[in-house]
Amino acid sequence: MITSAGLNKLARETDSFISHGTYTVNGQKKETDIYKVKIDGSKLRIFLYLNEAEGVGDLTNFELIDDEGSIFADKPDQIEKGDLKGLLIAFDFDIQEV
Repeated sequence: MITSAGLNKLARETDSFISHGTYTVNGQKKETDIYKVKIDGSKLRIFLYLNEAEGVGDLTNFELIDDEGSIFADKPDQIEKGDLKGLLIAFDFDIQEV
């Protein structure tokens, strides 16, 4: 059985190879930095943040990209974003032994 320390290490290792995020705005793919990462035991949350000026319009296809350029995770959500507020997108992972 994997210990809680082992699960925490797996979460940290997963975070270590995520390079950046991408999203599509009005049909054009854009790249964004990882905003924040939270690790709590075996739970990993990776956040992308688009400020007021970024990504104004119809947003879709949020993705986490690994250090080899492959899509690690995606969210096909569709969000209409104006220019008055930022947008925080969270990817949640719970690493567990089965």
